[in-house]
Amino acid sequence: AGLSKFSSGITNATIAVGAIGTAAVAAAGAITAFVAGVADKFDALGDLADRVNTTVESVMRLGYVATLTGSSVEAANSSIENLSRVAGEAALGLGRGAKVFQDLGLSAKDSNGNLKDTLVLMAEIGDKIKDMGRGEQMAVLSKLGIDPTMINALTADVSGLAAEFDQLYKN
Repeated sequence: AGLSKFSSGITNATIAVGAIGTAAVAAAGAITAFVAGVADKFDALGDLADRVNTTVESVMRLGYVATLTGSSVEAANSSIENLSRVAGEAALGLGRGAKVFQDLGLSAKDSNGNLKDTLVLMAEIGDKIKDMGRGEQMAVLSKLGIDPTMINALTADVSGLAAEFDQLYKN
């Protein structure tokens, strides 16, 4: 009876160890998938930052601010990409964006004649439209390819949110 009880205990322990091993393998798989997903997102952010002449950190900061001001990361990223295209055309004097930049008193080029960082342009646009009526703001954003949900991220004082992101990003 004692041997049977001992044998049964060993069998149960073996099953438990097997279950722990299976759980460990599953957890390792989940961790690997998570890391791969994060790596893919960073690659995508890096590609976006390269295309729009800015840094990954700046793209992430705008996404963070956007989500806390009624928009989304997706809207921020598509707005950055669209504005970059419109700014490129405006720098050449082409497209409806050229007229909008002119009307706002902005230039798509920096003092050296290079296309400005897209997020610098976005901040300049926000500064220029903050005192306009809501309808005018929406019209400008539409002509520049900026998602209308980005209006609060562009016109409100978000310096505290940007500083909060910088603090989180440093840690």
